[in-house]
Amino acid sequence: MRHLVGPITAAFSLLFSAFPALAQEMRSYTDAIGRTVEIPVDPQRIVALADHVIALPLVELDANLTGSYGRIDADGNPFFRSLRDVFPIWLAQNDLAFLGTYGTPDFEAMAALQPDLIIGGTWASEQLDQLELIAPVIFLPHGEVEPLEYYRRLADVAGRLELFETMRARYEDQIAQARDWLGDHDYTYQLPQFEPGDAILYVCGQYGGLSRVLDDLGFTMIGISAEVRETDEFCSEISTERLQEVDADFLFDTYRLSVPGKIDQQAEINNILPGGCDILSACRAGRMAVLPRAFAFPTTFTTMDMMIHDVVSHVVGRPGIAMPE
Repeated sequence: MRHLVGPITAAFSLLFSAFPALAQEMRSYTDAIGRTVEIPVDPQRIVALADHVIALPLVELDANLTGSYGRIDADGNPFFRSLRDVFPIWLAQNDLAFLGTYGTPDFEAMAALQPDLIIGGTWASEQLDQLELIAPVIFLPHGEVEPLEYYRRLADVAGRLELFETMRARYEDQIAQARDWLGDHDYTYQLPQFEPGDAILYVCGQYGGLSRVLDDLGFTMIGISAEVRETDEFCSEISTERLQEVDADFLFDTYRLSVPGKIDQQAEINNILPGGCDILSACRAGRMAVLPRAFAFPTTFTTMDMMIHDVVSHVVGRPGIAMPE
């Protein structure tokens, strides 16, 4: 039932989708899969087809968000990834409708919200037939363009482009200040992912806001991370035999706030390969930072501001390499 919009729901949806065209100023927008769609200039009831890459930045933009796909935790409870960590007060004060997960969407609940705009990534285009019965649908190229360019397009669709540009200017000022704190440098970095209890080596080439901040601060991605960046994948599983190729001046890993227990990346590296921490100079010399994933991955100015200060605090004064004057 959740995968199909029944005749009654479809009629209900079509009835209400006609109202925005009568009551709102509309404009044409060509989305990431080449569709030209009439959308509201100032949408009032937006549905997001992803939590951390669509709903989260929409909250930062003070957009009129009314519902979103989310996740189900191990206890069967629904939640919105990153939103509960980055904007918990907003989430507590606003009645954001849970519309199922991407794999099990609740189209009837979505139709009942009477949205005037639905925003998703290109990955959701397979749901177009059901979605366009409810409201105008725009697909954006998340993961296919540079993170801030994706965010700019999202802000444009949501009618919040002016606010985005204001926040971007402040971000650029923060980057300039942080580069003064760091001084002239030629630091290199990689983005390994050492998952707790998992003797598997993942290496990332793109990591949303974190990788954007590192690039803007003048760090150079090298090694396997640079190889992965050339592919269409965010992260790739790498043979443990290539562990030594993951080294750099600094390594940046992440951890899940929702997973309890001690964070011990040295033990995880040694679990992948005995003595692995000694192989990696960044691990051996204490130049490996482990940052909260809920803040490292999303591309919002709130989370990127946190990443700027986290990177600076983990880099300045670290032993093992010649720090700039």
